[in-house]
This record gives sequence, C-alpha cells and structure tokens, in this order.
Amino acid sequence: MNNEEEYLKRSKIKTIKCLIERPSDILRVPHWIVSKVLYKSPLKAHLPWFTYGAMSYLENHLNKDSNVFEYGSGGSTLWLAKKVGHITSIEHNPIWYNLVVEALHAQNRNNASVILQVPKTTRKDDYTSAEEQGSFKEYVESIDSYPDQSFDLVVVDGRCREHCILHAMSKVKRTGIILLDDSYRERYQPMLRLLTSWFRRDFKGLKPFASEPSRTTILRAP
Repeated sequence: MNNEEEYLKRSKIKTIKCLIERPSDILRVPHWIVSKVLYKSPLKAHLPWFTYGAMSYLENHLNKDSNVFEYGSGGSTLWLAKKVGHITSIEHNPIWYNLVVEALHAQNRNNASVILQVPKTTRKDDYTSAEEQGSFKEYVESIDSYPDQSFDLVVVDGRCREHCILHAMSKVKRTGIILLDDSYRERYQPMLRLLTSWFRRDFKGLKPFASEPSRTTILRAP
C-alpha cells in the first residue's frame, strides 16, 4: 500500500468514526460529497472551510450589523459577506488575493475589504508560519490599527495563527467571538490553554472539501 492509499484508508476510517460519534453529520454527507466532487474549491462554492457545526453556530450569531475581521481570505470571505454588515480580510498570497477580489466583484459585494499583506522574506523574527517562510509581523499586526472591541467576529484561518489570536483578543467586542479553524493541531494547544477565562466550544465533524473530519473552535470573550 502506497502513501496515498494509506492516507485514503485512514481518512475513510476517521470519517466513519465521526459519523458514528456525531449522527447529525449524516444529514450533511450529501452536501459534503457535492463540495468535494462538484465544487472542489471553497472559492467556487462560496463556502468556508469550517466544520458544518461551526458554520451553523455562526449563522445563528451573525447578522447584518455584524463587523468581521478575517485572517486568511477565500470562500469564507464570500460566505460571510452575504451575512454581515462588513468584513475585512487579510491575505498573504498575491495570486489568491486577486482571485478573491475578482470573486467579490463578480458578486457585487461592496461590504468586503481584502487587504494584501505579504510576508517579509528578508526578515527573521517570531512571527513565523509552519507552512511558509518569512515574517508575518505586518500580517498579524494589521488588526492593531482598529480600536479595541471593534469586531463581533475575528476569524483566524490563515498564517501565524497563535500570534493572530493574541492580537485579536482585545479587538473583539464583549459579546464577540474568535474562530480558530483546524484547532486540533498540536502547535495551537499551548495558546488554547492560555485562554482559560474564555468560553470555548469545539465543533468536531465534517467540513466541506476536506477528506477527513476536523475541528473548528469558537472562543467567546469573557
């Protein structure tokens, strides 16, 4: 068995286990299959790459007055722009940035601002990503120009996520939330353990486009 076959087998086992533990996700299987086979891309489907449970939670907690800040643009930007008053999204990849902007223009979304903030490859500091080289300091600090308690939701689904959470904590409203996607990753656990005063809710299960279950965490300000 090669690596790809082993990965697919492991993914199937995880998916079956997920459906046994969370029967509610069985109703989402058709949508999940369509996302993988038909759309394949969050940007094409106008859907976030969050677990379905987290998406349902956001639908019940956001409205046309909500102000959102997002680290990492994509299908989530389009999806959220339909539901909130305004969304500001920070993107580090120039090619992906152009695709997101084009998709927003095609939908006539004038309540979304996408800001390009590429990493500085010539500088070394603690603002690093496990996926790409360079400093993401300006990327992370892009939220600092906004007053405290500015946002109803801060989405952390891009690079340098631990630092993004630290800078976002004072920027969410007292009733606001931070969303951390892929929160199962080991490197995020020290940060999550620091937020003991924050209400935490984990949404485990299927997510669009993904080959296996994941976890999206909602953190509500104390």
